[in-house]
Amino acid sequence: MVNFRYVLAWTLLLFMGANAAAQGKYWYKSFSGTIDKYPFTLHLHRMDHGYTGYYYYTKAQRPIYLSGDDTTTAGKIRLQAYVPGTESDYETFTLDLKGDSLTGAWIKDHTGNQDFPVKAGPQTAVTLSFDYVVTSGSEKLRPKLGSSPGASYEAATVWPKGNSGASVNLKKILQDLMYVKGTGDIGPLLLAQKKRFFADYYSTHKNVPDSELVEFTSGYTEDQTTHTTVMYHSGSILTLANMSYAYTGGAHGNYGTHYASVNPATGKAYKLADVLSPAGKKALNSLIDKNFRKERELSAKESLKEAGLFEDTITANENFFLTGSGIGFNYVPYEIGPYAMGEVIVFIPYTDFGQGGLNPSFKK
Repeated sequence: MVNFRYVLAWTLLLFMGANAAAQGKYWYKSFSGTIDKYPFTLHLHRMDHGYTGYYYYTKAQRPIYLSGDDTTTAGKIRLQAYVPGTESDYETFTLDLKGDSLTGAWIKDHTGNQDFPVKAGPQTAVTLSFDYVVTSGSEKLRPKLGSSPGASYEAATVWPKGNSGASVNLKKILQDLMYVKGTGDIGPLLLAQKKRFFADYYSTHKNVPDSELVEFTSGYTEDQTTHTTVMYHSGSILTLANMSYAYTGGAHGNYGTHYASVNPATGKAYKLADVLSPAGKKALNSLIDKNFRKERELSAKESLKEAGLFEDTITANENFFLTGSGIGFNYVPYEIGPYAMGEVIVFIPYTDFGQGGLNPSFKK
């Protein structure tokens, strides 16, 4: 089923992000510390009173998406983690942020059981640092019409500081993820993109009569949101997640996440051929099938259609991400299953590829 909390998080960000640029309350910070005795890393992005990001335990290194705000609990940042494969509310963080230090609690469920202390400081084992650049806005199609439909636009991305060779290469990758063309700083480019979005919106609907706009308001309402955030960062791998949402009328909007994994030393994206040897590539599809079945508790004899897929096969695509422990493949809604299934992520530990499955240079 669709992770409706994920879609709700996007909706909340659309609302909370409207005043972010005006108030200047946005940043990206990375933390490392412990949950109880377990080392973990948190990548957190702030937009006014809203927060999104990923966290992962050092041992597993499988990023978990989270979002929240600093208004639900006075003086605290409250984050809800969305654990793949679950529909219940699990893993809530309640945190105090002082400078670059976090303290607080991680709670397994709403009963307060398994309540563990959290303590973290700045992540230090990284070479790149980032700003967080945001632009947003909303406009009415016919301002003088009381019930006029409107459009909203929001774009946010991490942006490397400095102009080293790695930073320059990475900026090009980020522009591609954000669908931004041009040269120079990302801020003016995003503003120009926003201007084009509203100009196209007005142009497309300029001849629609007022009576139709009033009767079919949702049919002329548009929203466009795209955020690029840090999912994973180590000395050898930086993984970026571009989450986009678009509504152009109809029953629901469309969303999806696309990834880019980069070598921080060069700022260049890893290709699948950089990661897997010929033997690893040969085994890839069978390992995707194996791990999908494992995560969905599907036996080797059962059809993948039993888990909701369109077909009885699942193969690798180009939308993959890397961490220190494995490679994940993401399939957006409608790609291999219905919209109600949501995004499908299949994660393969590197150990599944055996001794010769990874390229020696990458493995090193």
